[in-house]
Amino acid sequence: MSKTQKIEAKFSRIAIKDIDQYSELLKRWDVDFKQLEPGQICAKTMVLATNDILMLNMSCNKAILQRGSSPRNMITFGIPRFNSSQFFWRGKQIVGNNICIYPINGELDSETKSGFDVYGISFAIEYIKQVCEEMNYTNLVDKIRNAEVVTISDWSMAHLRNFLNDFFAHLPNQINNLSHPNFIETIHYEIIKILLLTIEKHLNTSKKSPVRLRDDAFNKAKTYILEHLEEPISVKSLVDRIGVTERTLERAFLERFERTPKAVLKSFRLSGVNRELKRAAIENTLISDVANRWGFWHMGQFAKDYKRMFGELPSITLSKL
Repeated sequence: MSKTQKIEAKFSRIAIKDIDQYSELLKRWDVDFKQLEPGQICAKTMVLATNDILMLNMSCNKAILQRGSSPRNMITFGIPRFNSSQFFWRGKQIVGNNICIYPINGELDSETKSGFDVYGISFAIEYIKQVCEEMNYTNLVDKIRNAEVVTISDWSMAHLRNFLNDFFAHLPNQINNLSHPNFIETIHYEIIKILLLTIEKHLNTSKKSPVRLRDDAFNKAKTYILEHLEEPISVKSLVDRIGVTERTLERAFLERFERTPKAVLKSFRLSGVNRELKRAAIENTLISDVANRWGFWHMGQFAKDYKRMFGELPSITLSKL
């Protein structure tokens, strides 16, 4: 790491009403978020970024669908902040003692429930190689790149989590030190060392989970929905399209989001209205026409559902232009 590199530090604790603003907070991540349950979004982030490392703690109080990619040309580790955490990532169920390893320049594809809270730590590939050589970890980088989920023992995960909790708790008080390369270099080394020590002794114990029928059904349903975001989709048409029973699909969605397919599809349709109203010219737009296009015919109920989802009436969204 260059001793003269510029240090960028960003700290954010922002309650936002518009999920589209969330991705703007995560610089160097290419992520699209879609809100899947009603109510005001409260998303929080804390970020430390340098040339070699990008560390963040992000949380969200609502179920969200995340698609995109992790920082380019970096190896990224995802660590649930709490042992009780559960979410789905790249089709795999992640629990509190799992560490996710994002494929380099690969897709991020995650379904998270309300209360999602995770640490994301990205290192430049060359930096990880350098530290592995110093620690005499032969071929560890190749092993890491071929793993996606590593299961960690309770004690090791508690040790790693305590380290990260303490680091982020004290980070806001260290802003004045972030301009000192020696301080940053120490941070880099201590973080990557504890991560490598934790992962190296658990890599060979991780096993792949078999693909279940409802996992396959969910993945097909999600792919179809995301490929037809500009269309109102019903549960019946979705079930007919992917060839499973409504009960199988319902179990898959409840497992991912604790919400039924009907509720999730309504969230997508409401988001479609919201997106269209944001782009529309107020003088040429009838809210009822937009709502009808997205399958909402009872305008009174639609207005209630919309306000519950976004915290404002559709007329307010339209008038903001």
